Amino acid sequence: MHLYGILRGRPLLVDWVKNNMQDIFLPHGKDGYVQLIPRKVELTEIVFPKKYLPEVVKTLGNAELSSKMDMQTALLRKTLGLKKIPKIDLTKYNMLKCRGTERVMHDFAHFTPIGIKSDIMINGVEQL
Repeated sequence: MHLYGILRGRPLLVDWVKNNMQDIFLPHGKDGYVQLIPRKVELTEIVFPKKYLPEVVKTLGNAELSSKMDMQTALLRKTLGLKKIPKIDLTKYNMLKCRGTERVMHDFAHFTPIGIKSDIMINGVEQL
C-alpha cells in the first residue's frame, strides 16, 4: 500500500517526523516485520529573478515535457495557479555553476518542471 500526503514544516522538524516514522515496524508475513518507510516525493519552489529563467531551466532539467508528462502535470499546474513554461531555445544559454562543482548534481534525482509564477513587482523590483 502507498499513502501519499503532504508533509510540511521546517526541514529539521520534517526530518525528525520522517525519522520517527522509520521507527515503526509492522508485522508482515509469518514471522517478519516491515519498516514504515517514507519516500520523498517533493514539490519544490525555486525562487530566482525572472531574467534567469532560461539558465535555471537548462541547469535543472528540460522544460520540454513529453505530451503525456505535460498532461499529467497540467492539473497540478492549474491547482497551484502556475503558467506553462514558455518554449526556450536552450542552446543560447549556459548552465549555472555551483560552488565547487561544474553543475547541479542530479544524476540520482530527477527534477520535473511543472510551471512558473511571476513575482509581485514593487517600484520595478521583483519581490522574490
